[in-house]
Amino acid sequence: MGRVAPLIPHLTESFYQDHCTPAFHFPQKSTNRPDPVSADISGWIDVASPIMMIIAEVTVSVLGEGSSISRFVREAVEALKKSGLKTLPGPNSTSIEAVSIDEILDAVKAAHMAVVDAGANRVVTTLKIDDRRDKRATIETKLRAINQRQA
Repeated sequence: MGRVAPLIPHLTESFYQDHCTPAFHFPQKSTNRPDPVSADISGWIDVASPIMMIIAEVTVSVLGEGSSISRFVREAVEALKKSGLKTLPGPNSTSIEAVSIDEILDAVKAAHMAVVDAGANRVVTTLKIDDRRDKRATIETKLRAINQRQA
């Protein structure tokens, strides 16, 4: 049996700041955007906006390609970034954020096909979708909630 390939390098706060690509820019009340991982971001998110974000987690697993599969992981992550969606690589999967389910599905398809096109003979893609309609949620607001509770 092959190895399961996470889509990400080790996640640190500086990695998040350097590598996450925004897909949707929220109206700003200030030109000084705080770090969404550790700061209060209520000043730059328009909480009254009706736009709901869909957050998804994707893992592309490559089977039967030996123990070194980093080239496939890089291809999948690059395809997700090229989609233009906000991406957050993590230790076992990559989170993505979009306004529509179609954007999520198109990005995941692109990541899957990038790994196939890179020569993988067997690819298993797992997708988890959080389509919350009762409350506005983004990757940043979820991270903020986690960090606030730890303090």
